[in-house]
Amino acid sequence: MYNFSILEDEVNTLKTKLKEHKLTCKFANSEKHGEIGGSLSYIFTPTSLGVLYYAECVCGEKINFQNMDNFG
Repeated sequence: MYNFSILEDEVNTLKTKLKEHKLTCKFANSEKHGEIGGSLSYIFTPTSLGVLYYAECVCGEKINFQNMDNFG
């Protein structure tokens, strides 16, 4: 099993970008998505250089919040 983590500054970036995204997302005011209500997926992709990650909304938009200065 893998454990992935994100840095505090990335959490703040994600919160800011999600607020902006909510203004244009057609599913932003929907109460529920899927079986358990998840509207975001967090995608972590391990590579030989480090881990790439982003969030993906149920609408299909990818929200990049990774600080590439910390990559690798």
